Parts: sequence; C-alpha cells; structure tokens
Amino acid sequence: VQNGEDGSYLLLDWKTGKTREGAKEQALVYTAYCQQEYKVVPSELSIEFWYLDLQERVSFSFTQEEVDAYLDLVVASANEIAQMYPDYKDKHSLSLSNFPKTEGPHCETCQWKELCFGQPEDDELPF
Repeated sequence: VQNGEDGSYLLLDWKTGKTREGAKEQALVYTAYCQQEYKVVPSELSIEFWYLDLQERVSFSFTQEEVDAYLDLVVASANEIAQMYPDYKDKHSLSLSNFPKTEGPHCETCQWKELCFGQPEDDELPF
C-alpha cells in the first residue's frame, strides 16, 4: 500500500498470467482489509492489478456502500453454509460428498480440482 501526497492510497497487486473472473471480489476484499487494518476510507483507496505478462493494468475503486454490501453478502453466505452444515465446526463431520462437483471452464484454474478429479479414497477433506 502506497500513500499518495494527496492523502489517497494505492494498493498494487502484481499478477502473472492472465486476467481472471473474481478480480473485482478480490479487490473488494483488499479494500475491506485496508479499511479494517489501516483505517483507510474506501473512496480514498485505489487498487491496481498489474498483469506483468500482458503488460496491462486493471483498476478498482469502491464506495463505502459497495464494501458494506459485499461484506453483507459474505456474512450471509457464511451463515447459509453454517445452516446447511450444522456440524461444520467439526471438520471431520464433512466429506467431499457434501460438495457436489460442478464441471466447467472454471475447473482449469480451480485450486481444488485434484479433489474433483482425483478424489481421495477415504472421502476426507485434506485439512
């Protein structure tokens, strides 16, 4: 995070590879984090993803209302998951069968793809 002379802030995230869906959500998370940890007002923060291989920049800036709405969505999603899996605090109560596979283009970059296409024999989650 860089502090500008005018009191604004700039957060740079250097990226390798191509642009991906979800960049806006990642920038919203960064904004919420900067607000919480550094007391930065969202409207005074710009976020830039610099895609080195593409020599391209993507910029984001959010209002307080946008950050609040995103955080409300995150909380609502977490609450929904908690209701679906009341024993979620006990990680051993969940198995991969609780999370059905949904194949699509997103599979190519998914960090969990080995769970879908090479499911462990004991059906345990790997954490």
